[in-house]
Amino acid sequence: MKLLITLVAICFVAGSVNAMAPGDLIKVGPGQSIQDAIDVADPGDTIEVKKGLYLESLWIDVDRLTLVSKGAIIDAEYQGPCIAVTADDVTISGFRLVNGVAGVVATMNFGGTFDADDFSFDGADDIRLIKNEAIACMPLGGFLVEGNDAVFEGNTVRGAGGFGIWYRSWGPESRTYITKNVVQHTKFELLTHGKGSDCPIPSGNGIDAAGGRVDIVGNRSENNEMGGIKLEIWSEGLFQKKQEGNKYHSRVTSNIASNNGAEKWFNFQADDLSEFDTNEDGIWVFDRYGLGVLISKNVANYNGDDGIKLIGLTFAVLGNKASWNNDDGIDAEVDDSRIDKNTVTHNTDDGLTGEQFEGIADNPGIGNLVSNNKADYNADEGIDFRGSFHYIYKNKATGNLQNGICVRDGSHVVIEANQADKNGHQGITNGTDMADILFNKAKGNGCGLGPDIAGEGGGSGYVDNWTGNQYGTGGRYATDRCEEP
Repeated sequence: MKLLITLVAICFVAGSVNAMAPGDLIKVGPGQSIQDAIDVADPGDTIEVKKGLYLESLWIDVDRLTLVSKGAIIDAEYQGPCIAVTADDVTISGFRLVNGVAGVVATMNFGGTFDADDFSFDGADDIRLIKNEAIACMPLGGFLVEGNDAVFEGNTVRGAGGFGIWYRSWGPESRTYITKNVVQHTKFELLTHGKGSDCPIPSGNGIDAAGGRVDIVGNRSENNEMGGIKLEIWSEGLFQKKQEGNKYHSRVTSNIASNNGAEKWFNFQADDLSEFDTNEDGIWVFDRYGLGVLISKNVANYNGDDGIKLIGLTFAVLGNKASWNNDDGIDAEVDDSRIDKNTVTHNTDDGLTGEQFEGIADNPGIGNLVSNNKADYNADEGIDFRGSFHYIYKNKATGNLQNGICVRDGSHVVIEANQADKNGHQGITNGTDMADILFNKAKGNGCGLGPDIAGEGGGSGYVDNWTGNQYGTGGRYATDRCEEP
């Protein structure tokens, strides 16, 4: 029978800490220094911090260290980050971090107001941040990590300048999880990218991640001055989709990303930030390599730009809700993607808009499946798709100010079994060549089912196949606010 001995008899003399053998438990209480415990710790040790206020800015440079508490407050008094990490395989759990230039920073990629001359590292791998809270940390933000295989789980960031959660990895095999975090009220800042750099970048995104395989699941990112959630896939050279039994390379699922960008939208002039790559979308994802990204069951409402913005190849966009956004509900510049069972309503521009991604020179232009979506009461088109080889199937578009469903600027499109009622202009309009328009229903629109639009598509003189469609008042060739073919 193994005898478990908890080594709690650590000597504290005048606030100092003496460590035992590697793998030991070191306890710290109010009036003692957490940094002193770190300084004498060995790889594999655990430091347990009791509740209380600790006026410190910590530096963890010990690999395989666990720093754990159930509510201790670390107040850095803006002398540096609450916790800086320059080691691998570190776990930080259960702390409230206040008044730091960042809550936790494990990267020197950003310059800050603290002296980083002694930090000679590019990042930290295997960092786990669990159930921590970062309050009023600025200008960098809540949790910033550069390295492979990170975990951000159950953390809260409120009122931070810079980013709520910022993550970068450079290894294509890296697997990172950003789950069940709450990020609210991050503030717009212009940060220095790299120590001594004169290249400022805008921040203010709730969650901003880029790198290898990243799962962003079950988070709430709300009321941030810039975007809610941003993900950029950097896995250059890694093209296989299925790894570790997963169908998708990365996932952005079951998140709430609402009310982002609104304050910036109303209080900044458009040209103030024209030189920067800004983002005021609820969710923004870019994957140029076609690795397979699942965008599913997210809610993205009341954002300053698009609810969901997607750029790249091979997305599965399933069951999302995007309403009342200041631009489009879902804007998908994608190819070889499935867009299915989404609900997009009451947006200031289109409900669902898309075009084929052209970011790769040899992209063959496969087209997208756009099916079973509901696009109602948007201020422009319900569904507006451009390009070739799309299959527009069984969508419903009702009460939109312009066309219910508009497909244009391409060829060989199939528009089948859709229903478009009570839209202000045409129910369904096709501006592509050699299209099949089959078994659609349109009634009560400004002019029913619309004809081809002259001058649109790949050229004139091509014949479309119109079969089995049902019109309400005003048929295929109605002239009331519609053009003749």
